[in-house]
Amino acid sequence: MSRSPRWALGAAVGLAAGGLLLATAGPASAHNVLVESTPQDGETLDSAPDQVELVFNEEVLEGGNGIVVTGPNGSTYEDGEVQTDTERAWIGLSPLDQAGDYTINYRIISADGHPLEDSLGFTLADEAVPSDEATDAQDPNGTTDDGSPEETDSEDPVADLAMPPWVAVVIAIAVVGIVVSILIRFMRSRGNSDA
Repeated sequence: MSRSPRWALGAAVGLAAGGLLLATAGPASAHNVLVESTPQDGETLDSAPDQVELVFNEEVLEGGNGIVVTGPNGSTYEDGEVQTDTERAWIGLSPLDQAGDYTINYRIISADGHPLEDSLGFTLADEAVPSDEATDAQDPNGTTDDGSPEETDSEDPVADLAMPPWVAVVIAIAVVGIVVSILIRFMRSRGNSDA
């Protein structure tokens, strides 16, 4: 038995392992991070914002993105769908009707296909909300003027945006399959030329 087939088999295994390593480690080395937000994390605002804007260090892909703004009473205030433009993601807000702490939970899809989730917050000062006459329709107990319970969405909208982590596995399998196929053809052609 010649050394050629063993060498080719060793090379095939090495290339397949290297391809698998590159396919799974490549995306993990790139990290998208939040670099700026409006409102800023921890900021106290004298006027209510009409949107939340997040800026990242890398491109944000369209689809699968979520931004949820939760007020002091647990109500959410996002209005419309998340919009993206290169490194920016933003969403419009319904009028913020209560002073206090607001939480921004976000989940964006990075350019490498991985989701990035985090949260930040801001405070809305008393002078930023409409007067009591404008907010009399809402009771702190979660009821409306007619006494009926206020409708709330009990599901976590950010959790519904999960993207399966199988993408890297599929890429790795494809790379290994291609490498093994090429090496098998190479071994067969070497075997035919040796005969």
